Order: sequence, then structure tokens, then C-alpha cells
Amino acid sequence: MRIAKHLQEEVETIQMAPLIDIIFLTLVFFMTTTVYGSLESEVDITLPTADTAAQSNRGQGEIFINVRADGAIVVNDRQMEIPELQEVLKRVAAHFPGGAVIIRGAGLLP
Repeated sequence: MRIAKHLQEEVETIQMAPLIDIIFLTLVFFMTTTVYGSLESEVDITLPTADTAAQSNRGQGEIFINVRADGAIVVNDRQMEIPELQEVLKRVAAHFPGGAVIIRGAGLLP
């Protein structure tokens, strides 16, 4: 009596749901880090460095004003003129009294 055993090999499958979850989580991670990284490097300026520094906490109403070497004023990736900057600062001061204004310049003025 001959008993033939036919072994059926199961094809291994890749679970797609966990794979898609991981891909979306890494996508969200990279999108958020890109947004926060672009806020600090919005203008091509060279900032001075220090030997030692203390980490400061950013507060509400804190605004960064970047001044390029050619004198252009940039706030939040938007180039502004003095009157427009004054209006922005008035609105920020009305909503966040006592908020910090940080002015960063690129190089020395002639």
C-alpha cells in the first residue's frame, strides 16, 4: 500500500496592515520634524556662536525677526517693510503682552 503524502507548502505572506501603519507613522514623523526645522532656518544668515550656552524655553508671543545682509526684513518666511512689521508687532503685543522679540542679523552693517 502506497500512501502518497502531498505536502502543500504554504506561501508566506507579508502582513500589509502593520507595514502601512509603520510607513504612515514615519511619514508623519518626518513631516513634523521638517516643519519645526524650517522655522529656525528660514533665512540664510550666519549667527554668532558661543563657547557655552544655556537652553532657553520659548514662550508664547515670541517672534523672530531676521535681517538679511541686504537690509531685507523677514518674519515667518515673509519679507516685510517697516510699516507692515510695525502692524505685526502691534498685533502680537495686543494678544501677548510681554512677549519677546528676537532680532537676528546677518553680518555687520557697513
